[in-house]
Amino acid sequence: RRLGTVDHAGEPWAVKNARLPFEQGGMSGAIEDQQALFNLNNLLAGERINQAELLRYARLLRQLALPEALADTLADWLDADDLPRSAASAEDAYYLGLEPPYTAANRRLFELGELALVRGYDEAVLKRLRPFVTALPRATQMNINTAPAEVLAASFDGLDLEAARALVAARERTAFASLADVAARLGRGVTLPVSGVAFGSDFFKVDVRVRYGPAQARASALLQREATGWPLVTWRKIQ
Repeated sequence: RRLGTVDHAGEPWAVKNARLPFEQGGMSGAIEDQQALFNLNNLLAGERINQAELLRYARLLRQLALPEALADTLADWLDADDLPRSAASAEDAYYLGLEPPYTAANRRLFELGELALVRGYDEAVLKRLRPFVTALPRATQMNINTAPAEVLAASFDGLDLEAARALVAARERTAFASLADVAARLGRGVTLPVSGVAFGSDFFKVDVRVRYGPAQARASALLQREATGWPLVTWRKIQ
């Protein structure tokens, strides 16, 4: 952040599986830009669903060959009302019929593990979805410099997956710095969103693995970067 406001995969923080060996063991880890992913909490604006974000999420589900009905199911899990958006969706009446019974959250997700409670989000769906989505404590913009092609294709009207992959290849040579820069590299027929696109990020997930002799441990944390000083720890897990 001290060097500039643009974050991209060519920076030192983005090194994958950095390793530090030491006697009888070693430590490894990685930092992942969470604003590269689709923030599922963008679906909720106050107590209502943001329809533009819901359409983007449905497009992402299509890109991943997952049922689009999962968008409505998650929307009902998040919104404040008790009215199912479709026959395939679910509100309290469905969840109270399960064993054990529970109710819809009617709030933002705290972390992705909560998705396992939502109708239709089984293990196979979560495995396919996890590399492309996140749950951040507030609405965020997507970092176009780090987002995978599937997330880019879902975020821009008129951008197919092949063109999104070409965009990813182009930014590996030179990172995007402005919307004008993006527009110059996009083909005709692609609509730039008025908002929702950023060139830097504030949220990063850190994974660390440590081995000492036969003992092993793993820790993860979601960090929120501030303008100055140390980042805030939103959550952390130690295994």
